Amino acid sequence: MGLIPPRCIIHIADEKSPLRLYNSEAFVASCEENDISLKECSSLEDLKYILYDYRPEIILVSENMYESGFDFKTINEKQRSKNDAYKLILLPAEARENKKNFDYIKEGFDDFIFNDYSLEEIFLKCFSLLRRKSIHEKNQLTKLPGINRTYEVLEYCLSDLKDWEMLHITTHNLDQYSYMYGVKNTDEVIKLTASLLAELTKDKNLFTGHLGKDNFLVLGSIADLVDIKAKLDQRFSSILEQVYNKSDFENNYIIYSAPHKVRRKENLMSLNISNCTSYDRKFLSGSDIVEQAIINKHNQSQNLINKRVLIIEDDADFAELLEDRLRIDGFEPKVAKDEIIQSAKEFKPRVVLIEASTKGIPQFADLTKALRNNCDSDLKIIVASNIPGYRNFLAAGANAYIPKPYELDTVIEEISRIS
Repeated sequence: MGLIPPRCIIHIADEKSPLRLYNSEAFVASCEENDISLKECSSLEDLKYILYDYRPEIILVSENMYESGFDFKTINEKQRSKNDAYKLILLPAEARENKKNFDYIKEGFDDFIFNDYSLEEIFLKCFSLLRRKSIHEKNQLTKLPGINRTYEVLEYCLSDLKDWEMLHITTHNLDQYSYMYGVKNTDEVIKLTASLLAELTKDKNLFTGHLGKDNFLVLGSIADLVDIKAKLDQRFSSILEQVYNKSDFENNYIIYSAPHKVRRKENLMSLNISNCTSYDRKFLSGSDIVEQAIINKHNQSQNLINKRVLIIEDDADFAELLEDRLRIDGFEPKVAKDEIIQSAKEFKPRVVLIEASTKGIPQFADLTKALRNNCDSDLKIIVASNIPGYRNFLAAGANAYIPKPYELDTVIEEISRIS
């Protein structure tokens, strides 16, 4: 079974209706050729089931069914309150005065097809409405299916498919990129990411949707998505080379300013991929699936959280003050008094705060290199110094530079941000 629900037209008619589309071989054939599902029903009970099972986009109503007391108003209000997905079109037996047409519109009908239309003209009108809806469903920036169509597909998977997986894809450090490079270039990153996803999923039984900004999802069978996950990060690096200037790309980081004259070094953008599957639990809605994927990613990162902060500070009194404040804020601080590298190796911190006013750049660079060699290569280092030249410290291995003197709140903010 395909991932994408077929377009569906319902014709509400019975044996008294002057036109029965379901009995027309030509009309049925036109629907099949264009992957449109055609259903007919003659009772309110049947309509309720079809609305739930097939999520029609057009409902054609023979006038005799409406005149016979078929309760369209109630079901119309109920269904459209959940999802304004379909057009309600009346098939009148004959042309009439405008006043009665207006009464029908007030009852909830969107359009009319008069009795002098041929079957081909009826089909073309329906096809035109479906095509227009398909265009409106696309995200205008990336031309991928937008949020409404994406959630329709998710709902379809919930009710009709048993084995599926969803990748939820966002971009790390996109806001920092936008701050440095501007909105226009940020939009280009989003478009290039969308093109990459479209290319990787082309000609496969996969659905790619765009929920807005850098928020994408790919939906398919668990087996089909294995290859996609492996290729995404690898191919995303080619996008980075296109969107960063040469020096930033070669440095593999950008530098930008923050409050209190703090300078921050951030890695280049990377993809943040989370996932969930039909086996995680019973889902209630499409948005419930997306939320679970985000929770899964969060839970994985929570298991890896390290709150340890190593303080390298010559002033013992100030080091003790820092230690007390960090402990109050939920961190596990330790002051390195002697044998700094050995202390770091045993303590395994996530962040090292270095007071570097008495250290030159070469000495600082050697220290950061030794710390990362003996701890985690992703160790975060914050330098506090009254020595000018923040670019030298950041190039030598610091993730953030805080000029002295500084407020304790500034240090806590930076540690919280990068830990």
